[in-house]
Amino acid sequence: MNHKLIIILILTHLSFWGRTQLFDPFFEEKTALEESRRFIKNAETGESVNSSHYNLTYQRMEWNIDPNVRYIEGNITSYFVSQCDGFDAIEFDLHANLTVDSVIHQTRQSVFFRKGNKVIIRIDQPLTNQQTDSVTVHYRGEPPSSGFGSFTQGWHQGEPIIWTLSEPYGAMEWWPCKQTLSDKIDSIRCMNRLSILPRLSAICCHFQRKIQLPMKRSN
Repeated sequence: MNHKLIIILILTHLSFWGRTQLFDPFFEEKTALEESRRFIKNAETGESVNSSHYNLTYQRMEWNIDPNVRYIEGNITSYFVSQCDGFDAIEFDLHANLTVDSVIHQTRQSVFFRKGNKVIIRIDQPLTNQQTDSVTVHYRGEPPSSGFGSFTQGWHQGEPIIWTLSEPYGAMEWWPCKQTLSDKIDSIRCMNRLSILPRLSAICCHFQRKIQLPMKRSN
């Protein structure tokens, strides 16, 4: 009787093990690693010297994202610390497919220009070394499909979703950032004003609370 029970348990375990092989618990890590390798090999833009002139410390991200539509609209407020005297321009990485509508610096619109996948923003009064400042970039558009898993629209249990594996490769394909491994953001705050209940926007973080914000979409 005991032998029969042991055989049944072994067969049950093997059957369960065989089914679970369809799911790879390290799929995301493997995908991210492969993504970074391909991106490094095929990257069209590199880190410029100007990006080392500031330390990015905090970013507040406010988006209007509908998982039914492959489109992003919103603004990113970046707090940074100058790493040199006479700092008069800050540079972000952002794919040329995305449009920058305006840049706000100290409550006023700031002059900016595009150069390939770069956004260069003028600082009205040059900063001194270790001085803190911030800018807000308003942008919109359809992120490109590069195959790096940076901004992917798909389905989960019959519901539309949008997900990303940007770590940080491919990040510039959907938001203005400093795409480098040499400068980690200390903290962030993410808000999606078009979250459709019961769906939630989520990232790898420590969840504190959920706040329902009023719907907001620009024309």
